[in-house]
Amino acid sequence: MTLNTAQRLALNLDSHIAIDAGAGTGKTSTIVERVIEHYLTEDQRATRILPRPERPGRLQGGLLVSPMSERIDLNDWGGLLPGEVVLLTFTNLAADEMRDRLRHRIAQLRPGSYSSDKDDQSDPRIRHEGFPEQLLMLLEDAPIGTIDSFFNQLVTPYRSLLGDTLGHDVVTEAGRIRIIEAGINTLWRLPRAAPSR
Repeated sequence: MTLNTAQRLALNLDSHIAIDAGAGTGKTSTIVERVIEHYLTEDQRATRILPRPERPGRLQGGLLVSPMSERIDLNDWGGLLPGEVVLLTFTNLAADEMRDRLRHRIAQLRPGSYSSDKDDQSDPRIRHEGFPEQLLMLLEDAPIGTIDSFFNQLVTPYRSLLGDTLGHDVVTEAGRIRIIEAGINTLWRLPRAAPSR
């Protein structure tokens, strides 16, 4: 993919971005390239400031056909893995499209030096033939979805602590006001730290 200047700026992993552009301008392609950069770049803000999460090590079985010698120990990988990059969209259709494009882009990756040939997706950061295959396997469980589905994933393990009244109902305007008032009243009751001198 040939990127324009704005799209290249969006690949700077050490900055936050907001993409605002019309239909057909390459927003999805730019996001896919940024996510690929997160997967392949070992030195980035996220890997410097965040603790390394628990990782699966060497993936076994499943659909992996590459020999073990061509796979990497994921605990040794310095970049982010698909399960460590959250990708949120507004619709399920957009989430499916994003996952499909990532799947297609990862499937094109191979070890080698950069090339000016747009059909050659070689990348020197890939040092083993089996690594893209490992990324593809991990992509299936990656947090790619709607904002609602992501927050539902976060809350579900703690549902029992939140009560049995959780549902998928839309809150009415009167209910929204009651929730805000309850939150403000809770905040007023929190102990305050003594002012610093």
